This record gives sequence, C-alpha cells and structure tokens, in this order.
Amino acid sequence: MEKRIIKFRIWLEKSKRMLYDSGLAFRGCNILQEKGTKVMQFTGLKDKNRKEVYEGDIVKSFNQMEKKEVIFVVEFDSGIFECSNDEELVNLRDLCLWNNCEIIGNKYENKELLK
Repeated sequence: MEKRIIKFRIWLEKSKRMLYDSGLAFRGCNILQEKGTKVMQFTGLKDKNRKEVYEGDIVKSFNQMEKKEVIFVVEFDSGIFECSNDEELVNLRDLCLWNNCEIIGNKYENKELLK
C-alpha cells in the first residue's frame, strides 16, 4: 500500500504570502494565531505539469463535451477534494487522472482569475 503524503501550505493574509511545508518548520505553531491565516492541505494529486495541487488552487480544464475551457477552485468538502465553479462540481481526482487540469493560480493571490 502506498503511503499518503500529508503536506500543508499556509496563506498569511497580513503579509500577503504563501508558506509551504519547508517554510513552516522554523515558524512553529504560532503562525496559526495570525489573523487571516488560511491552512490548505495537499490533495495528493498533481496537475498535467506535475505540479502539486492544494486546496484553494485555481485549475483550468477543457470540457470535451462542450468544447470549452473551464475554471475551477479546488475545495475539500464531505471528505473529498472537489473542483467547483458557479455552474458545476467535479471530482478533482477525475480531472487530474485525465491529465486535463492545470494550476493557474490560487484563490488568495489570484482572485482576478475567478471573475
């Protein structure tokens, strides 16, 4: 059985920056007390460019049925990672396994991508 990789990243609203696992070790738990801090978990999946997908990422995919590009936000809900937008909800695992998703940003640093 393959081991599950558990990683996190943290968005620091006050300083407008993202810290990944390597940047968290030296800061300890005090970082979670900062107002506006958002903790996001690694999904265990990678996009078509082999980039790790985290909660809060904005991913782009091509809908083969409708022949159009779609943008989703990765969210964790009811025990699974999903991709959602105003029109649909899809399983993140399916998108990544089809090699059809690409990370184009995240909902904290790239809000303009969601308009």
